Amino acid sequence: MKRLFALNIILLAYLAGYGQTLSPETILSSGGEFANTAAQISWTLGDFQTTTYVKDQLVLTQGFLQSEIKITSIINIDNSGNIELKVFPNPVTNYLSLKVISHENKKISWQLINQNGKIIKYNDIYNKNTEIDFSSYKNGIYYLKTFSKDGSFIKIFKIVRIN
Repeated sequence: MKRLFALNIILLAYLAGYGQTLSPETILSSGGEFANTAAQISWTLGDFQTTTYVKDQLVLTQGFLQSEIKITSIINIDNSGNIELKVFPNPVTNYLSLKVISHENKKISWQLINQNGKIIKYNDIYNKNTEIDFSSYKNGIYYLKTFSKDGSFIKIFKIVRIN
């Protein structure tokens, strides 16, 4: 009886000492870090849990299971030289016009990107107006990204699709 009691005590001590050991590890498939003078962000891909922190107007959602990504601003970097682009109407219902104003005969490439970052349509145009058919797309926000002949970024437009 004493042996059985001693064995149970040893077993319980072993389980209490090693059964609840936790180590601060993260299993992830990718990650990164970004910092500038205004903000710092670290991220990992593969988190299995989500958490949202809210303070004043700042909202930070972390975790892999994010159901929605919101882009709050776009920095407009204009590398266009003497190329001017206009899009209208915005918001769009059926057709969006892309007007190219340039003094040179340059090829312009464009990509239409949905809110998930997927390129859903792309094409090339030369110094002319073109129309992009939005009638088959759902209501929401889209981005029209434009590039010059050599592939350098010109401008990105935020397009709103409504009925």
